[in-house]
Amino acid sequence: MAKILVEDREDNTRVPFLRGILIRSLQDAGTPFDAAYELATAIRHELGDLSVITTDELRRKVLKLLKARAGQDIIIRYEKQKSSFAIQVEQRDGQLAPFYRLEYQQCLETIGLSSEEAMDIVATVYKHLVDRRIDVITSRRLGALTYRYLRQSTELGPAVAHRWLVWRDFVNSGRPLIFLIGGTAGCGKSI
Repeated sequence: MAKILVEDREDNTRVPFLRGILIRSLQDAGTPFDAAYELATAIRHELGDLSVITTDELRRKVLKLLKARAGQDIIIRYEKQKSSFAIQVEQRDGQLAPFYRLEYQQCLETIGLSSEEAMDIVATVYKHLVDRRIDVITSRRLGALTYRYLRQSTELGPAVAHRWLVWRDFVNSGRPLIFLIGGTAGCGKSI
């Protein structure tokens, strides 16, 4: 298959079509990884040997497939991505870093949340920030906001919110995480 360029006429730029970027965009809209991968692969095959496609044409193709394969909430979130603005997180050292929903979801999965639970909390936090047009937030405030929504969740509640606080405390402490692995010879410790 030939290399395809995606043309953004508003920014007057052309970038290569990357299936991974499309997968991430679909995941940000709430599509599970396997479904996002399958959809992005279908889009790539549909584009065939096309050399250039505009961002608008690509979005229309993605929406057409989403309408055939996904729920209405995912379609709505995908459509809103175009109008979304960038949220920056101010780290403790004063540096600004982009807020990546997938990365934040993985952070929540670290405390034992399923992908779906983590995705729901991230979507709630993101909606809070977007609805209030907050484009810069401190990492401390973001952590407190996450704690609040975890605590208010009927499925998760105070115990999970406490795990979040413990994890955040550990991450910010600078202490190393040490794993001890034991077992009899040949059980797979070296893997």
